[in-house]
Amino acid sequence: MELFLEGLKIALTPENFIFMFLGTVVGLVFAAIPGLTFNTAMVLFIPLTFGLSQVAAISLMLGVFAGGMSGGAFPAILMGIPGVPASATTVIDGYKMTQRGEAGRALGMAVFASVFGGLFSLIVLMLVAPQLAKIALKFGPEVIFSLVIFGFSTIVGLSGKSVIKGLLSGIFGLFLCTVGMDPVQGTARFTFGNVNLLSGIDIMPVMIGLFAVPEIVNTFIEAKRAGGKLLTQTIQEKVTAPFPSWKEIKRCFWVLVYSSGIGTLLGAIPGTGGPVAAFIAYDQTKHFTKDLGTGVAEGVAAPEAANNAVEGGGLIPLMTLGIPTSSGMAIMMGADRKSVV
Repeated sequence: MELFLEGLKIALTPENFIFMFLGTVVGLVFAAIPGLTFNTAMVLFIPLTFGLSQVAAISLMLGVFAGGMSGGAFPAILMGIPGVPASATTVIDGYKMTQRGEAGRALGMAVFASVFGGLFSLIVLMLVAPQLAKIALKFGPEVIFSLVIFGFSTIVGLSGKSVIKGLLSGIFGLFLCTVGMDPVQGTARFTFGNVNLLSGIDIMPVMIGLFAVPEIVNTFIEAKRAGGKLLTQTIQEKVTAPFPSWKEIKRCFWVLVYSSGIGTLLGAIPGTGGPVAAFIAYDQTKHFTKDLGTGVAEGVAAPEAANNAVEGGGLIPLMTLGIPTSSGMAIMMGADRKSVV
């Protein structure tokens, strides 16, 4: 308890609090613009950390990381386009709620779930960080392979009635992952002589193409059916994010708990991250919520709690062993050069 109070005192000092607030705002803005991820913001802000103390630097990077994870839900819910890969699952129910005129309710649940997941992983970080770090180190190739197989099994769960379409989508995703340099042989695969493809296909352009392009096509189709009126129609609507009702919180409480647990555990495993945690949490929620996928609050709460819980889980091996579990954590490690050695 004394350690927690000491850390809280350090975090609330004016300098550290200001940089934490600045990082959160930057992360929210970058994540809310599809194509600009919070990793980009963290890279751009690394030079700023050179003149800062270690605590101020890590406060800035953590603010960008946390704000980016939460900010990706805004375009996912309002436009059906995930701001970050970890918010891809939020689109399924969040955007359907927006189409029903419940955008504010979806945003409120997304914010609440993000805070819940972050606090849950913080508590786990304080209580069981050394023990969980030891468990994460024992995750060898066989466990990672089992996790990959489990991830493939979620494709069937998320496919709904059209399992064939889900399997075809999974195969297409695997094919995209083969583009670039072979990690074993070191040879180029499916690059067709284009040097830009040597590093592979980034997940963000793929997500934008899969979610944004169909939405644009649908807009033009609806405009054509309406005689072109939709192209010139301007919609002005004030959207707020009210705090979820107590009834809604009780209904989603266990969803938030086990989704946060999934995010914290997967966050401590190198090579997983927010997207994997969000999809697995959503798949597990589907077993308990029959109407998931039709625009319900549980479909927003599960992925947002999971991807934000990844933050605390990823800090466990980073702070105790100096092992980054994701690209964002690796960038954070570069900003906090002296304390993670």
